[in-house]
Amino acid sequence: MESINEKNKRIAKNTASLYIRSLVSLFIGLFTVRYVLRALGEDDYGLYTVVGGAIGFLTFITGALSTGSQRFFSYALGKGDKDEIKANFNATYTINVVLILVIIAIAESVGVWFINTVLQIPEGRRFAANIVFQIVIISTGISLASSPFMMAIMAHEDMHIFGKMSVLDAIIKVGICILLFILPFDKLIAYVFMLLIGTLLVQSIYVIFARRKYEECHPKLGWDKKRIKEITSFSFWNLFGSFAWVGKNQGLSVILNIFHGPIVNAAQGIANTVRTASSTFSNGFSSAVTPQIVKKYAVNDYSGMQSLVHRGSKMTFYLMLLVVLPIILCIDFLLQLWLGDHSGHVAPFCQILLLEALIDSISMPMASANQATGKIALYQGLIGFFGLLTVPAAFIFMKLGYAPEWVLIGSLIFQVGVIGVRIVFLRRIYPQAIKGAMKSVILPCTIVALCSFGICIALNINVENLITCIWAVPLYVGICMTLIWLIGLTKIERNKLTSFISSKVKGKQL
Repeated sequence: MESINEKNKRIAKNTASLYIRSLVSLFIGLFTVRYVLRALGEDDYGLYTVVGGAIGFLTFITGALSTGSQRFFSYALGKGDKDEIKANFNATYTINVVLILVIIAIAESVGVWFINTVLQIPEGRRFAANIVFQIVIISTGISLASSPFMMAIMAHEDMHIFGKMSVLDAIIKVGICILLFILPFDKLIAYVFMLLIGTLLVQSIYVIFARRKYEECHPKLGWDKKRIKEITSFSFWNLFGSFAWVGKNQGLSVILNIFHGPIVNAAQGIANTVRTASSTFSNGFSSAVTPQIVKKYAVNDYSGMQSLVHRGSKMTFYLMLLVVLPIILCIDFLLQLWLGDHSGHVAPFCQILLLEALIDSISMPMASANQATGKIALYQGLIGFFGLLTVPAAFIFMKLGYAPEWVLIGSLIFQVGVIGVRIVFLRRIYPQAIKGAMKSVILPCTIVALCSFGICIALNINVENLITCIWAVPLYVGICMTLIWLIGLTKIERNKLTSFISSKVKGKQL
C-alpha cells in the first residue's frame, strides 16, 4: 500500500511527464499547422476541419466509453480485486469491438449522405472530401480498438509512456509537413493518409506496451451480460454528455459553414488547434489526479478525496492560466509569426476559445469526482443540456446577422453553467461541497485571473516584434506566478511547495 507521500510523488511525477508531453505537443502542433495550412490552402484546410468533424460527431462514443471504463477499472484497482480488473477489461474490449462495427455502419450510411448533401464543399473537391471521410473512419476504428489499452495505462498511472510517445508523435508530424511539399499527389488526401499511418504506428505501440506490462491486457471476446450491462448503463449517460460536447463543436462548425463557408471553418480549425494544444496542460494534470480520486472514493476516503479535488482544481487552473494569459495578450503577433497572413477571424476565435478552455479547466477534477460515484444520469443530463443549448443560440446569432465570433461567445457563456452543475453535484459526496469549492477554489482562482489580466493589460505593452515578445511573455508569466503565490495558494500549500522544491534541489546537489 502506497503512503500519502508516495502517492503525491507519483502524481507529481505523472504530472511532469504529461506536462512535458503537453509542451512538445503544443510547440509541434503550432509549428506544423502553419505549414499544413500553407500546403493545403485555406479551402482544403477548412474542408478537412468540417469533414473530419463529421466522423468526430460519432467518436464521442469512444470518449464516453473510455471515461466510463476507466472509472470501473480504477475502482477495481483501488479495491485490489484482480479478477474484477480482468473482467472489466474483457468487457470493455468486447464493447469496443461492437462499437467499431456500429460506427462503420452509421458513417457509411448517414455520414456519407451528410457529406454529399448537407455540407458546403468547393466545386471539384467532393471526391477528395469522400476519400478523406473514408480514411478518417479507418483512423477512428484504430483509435477505438486501442482505447481499452490506453485506459489500462491511465488507470495504472504509468504516464511516463505518454511523455516518451510525444517525441515519436512530434517526429511523425514534422515528417508529414515535409512530405506534403514533396509528394506529387493530392495534398489533402495525402495529408489524411499520412495521419492514418501515424495513428496506426502510435496506437500499436501503446497496445504492445500494455500487453507486455499488464496481465489483464490479453483480452478475450465474450458476452459477460451483467458486467457489460453495468458498464454500458454507466457509459450511456456519460455518452449523453459526450454527445452534447461533440454535437456542440460539430454543430457550431456546420452553422459557420452554412452561413460563412469553409474560409471561416479554416479560422475555427486553427483556433481549435490552439485551444487543443493549450488544453493539454490542464488535461495532463487532471489525468494525473483522476485515478487517485476514483481510488479514494473506492475506499471511502471522502475527506482525502475532497482535498485532492480542491488542490487538483486549483493547480489545473493555474497551470492553464500561465499558458493562456500570455497567448491571449500577444495573440496578434504570435499568429503573424506563426501563420503569416491569416483570416481576420482567427485572432478573436483563438482568444475566445482559450478563455473557454481556461474556464473549463477549473472543474476538471470535479468532473472526475462526479464520475467516481457512478451515479451520473441526472448529472450528465444537465451537462448535456447546457452543451446543446449552444447550437440553437449560435443559429439565432447567425440569423440575426451577428459576427461569427458570437457563435463562440455563446459557447463560453454556457461553459459557466457546466461548472455550476459539477460543483452542485459534489454535494452527494460531501455536504459542504458548494461552500468549500467557492472558498477554496473559485474565489482564489477568479481573483488571481482577474488581477493577472488587469495588471498585464494596464501595462499597455504593444507586442509587435520578436524582441518585445521575448521580454513581455516572461513578464506576464512572472506577474501571474507572483499573484498565484501571494493570493492563489494557502500558507500550507506554499510550505508544501517550498519543501518539495527544496528537496528536489538538494537531491540534485548530492
